[in-house]
Amino acid sequence: ELISKSISNDKVLFSDTLKKIRINNAFATASKVNKDVFINNWKKVEDVVNNGDYNSIVGIINDVSVLVVGDNNVIFLVKYDSLLDRIYNYVDIFEKLLLSTFEKDYKVVFLANDEWLYEKDRYIKQIKSGYKYEYIDEDNNVNVKKDNENISGDIGDIDKLISIIGNDVISYK
Repeated sequence: ELISKSISNDKVLFSDTLKKIRINNAFATASKVNKDVFINNWKKVEDVVNNGDYNSIVGIINDVSVLVVGDNNVIFLVKYDSLLDRIYNYVDIFEKLLLSTFEKDYKVVFLANDEWLYEKDRYIKQIKSGYKYEYIDEDNNVNVKKDNENISGDIGDIDKLISIIGNDVISYK
């Protein structure tokens, strides 16, 4: 089971496997258009939260930033590492909020700054080496391709990379 609650303290355990699948899926279908549309509508999420419908996650909305938006997945940066555990306790409520606001069933993952830097660097290396991210059905928990299974890439991949995470974060060698 990828998401489980322990009976003793009702704390959500978000497995590393699920986290990796959701990061992969966000990168697999990420685009600048997806991110722009999501960010343009993020104000609606803030409005819904501030109207009291989701009091339990008001603070969360203010402490996350949108990083990568795929067709069905979103990677958020958490401003403070200490909030990660607390945020994952509300992941179900957060996803319901996104569903009611966007009318789309987004699956989310939250990363601390160090995790994001690692994933972003890994993504850049993968794309430059020709690796193609493939969407993984998290319900069936299909095995993730190994890092060394590459497919030839072309210059369009670099353009896609720049459009997803921005030119300012890529250093060319």
